[in-house]
Amino acid sequence: MFDLSLTVEQQRISTELHDLAVERLRPLAAEAEAQSAFPEPIVKTLEGIDWLPGRDAFAAGAEDPLSFCLAAEGLAWADPALAYAWVTSRQVAWLIAACGSGPQREKYLPLLARSPLAPAGLLLFEGYGRAPSELEATARRDGDDWIVSAEKTAVAFAGRADVAVVIARDEDGELIGFVLDDPAASVRFEGEHDRRLALGAAALATRAVVDELRIGQDAVLRQSGLAAAIGVCRLAQAAVSLGAAESATRYAADWGLNRTAFGRPLVGFQGVAFVLANLFMEAESTRAALQEAVTSLATADDAEDRTSRVVAQVNHLVRNASREGIELMGVHGVITDHPVERIYRSAAVLASIDFDPLINLLVLSNS
Repeated sequence: MFDLSLTVEQQRISTELHDLAVERLRPLAAEAEAQSAFPEPIVKTLEGIDWLPGRDAFAAGAEDPLSFCLAAEGLAWADPALAYAWVTSRQVAWLIAACGSGPQREKYLPLLARSPLAPAGLLLFEGYGRAPSELEATARRDGDDWIVSAEKTAVAFAGRADVAVVIARDEDGELIGFVLDDPAASVRFEGEHDRRLALGAAALATRAVVDELRIGQDAVLRQSGLAAAIGVCRLAQAAVSLGAAESATRYAADWGLNRTAFGRPLVGFQGVAFVLANLFMEAESTRAALQEAVTSLATADDAEDRTSRVVAQVNHLVRNASREGIELMGVHGVITDHPVERIYRSAAVLASIDFDPLINLLVLSNS
């Protein structure tokens, strides 16, 4: 039976991080977007949270994926771009902590532990709804080295990262990962200076190309456990979308509670109350599905399929929740005085990173 109960530490992450995100980080989100970088107060605030998962870059062990996801969800209440950047940095740390060799862990984890927003690149996603087992990135043996070719999408910290992890499939079709030093020297980034719909502060590249790159054996991550570690990374990213959806719904509901029409609050009308209630219930059921998926990654035979379904479900939710928030608030929802407008823009980008929005409906229809 699946146990929904959280440990004391996980409960703290779930509640305190949410409050901190809303009160101290959300007011700085507009400034981060305007600067296309995270201002020092954001970084200092995150550095001051000594119980934030991944603070040590998971050097103590990658054994609590649920806390990782809860933190991603909580930070998204502040700003999707901030949560996405933090998650990307910690995803790279998670993969190295979970599957890295002793020398790799010793070399890279202290580097990533310097800051919760330490620039790191994850070259995993390829768009178009591909699950990891369907990736087209290839790695083939050439003597003692590997030759890697890949085209990846939505890579954060483009041109700024000190370290990156690239995921491909080997000649047997098995997942394989490599750690890259100074990825800017070996990866061609495209679109990083384009005008952004959202997530501009995360320095996102539309496309990243690795062209016949020779990589030594010492850069290879251990393949045992790699699929599960990638699953954790995908679910942590889905948790960002879940937090953004919850944030938009809660903000719109609170706004509607304080706005009156015909002598009573907007949320008192059935047409508003039913929509909000459905979104809140969908968020709760989605969270349960995400938590079940993340706790069963190491043992489930269909872990990738479960993960993909949860990702699709979350992406569907964040699009609906952000749109309904905008519609409920009317003209107020599309002005920058309110975070719902930024979440709405971010939802389109977030939902397209792992599973394409057009494919989500097909996946959900078969669930």
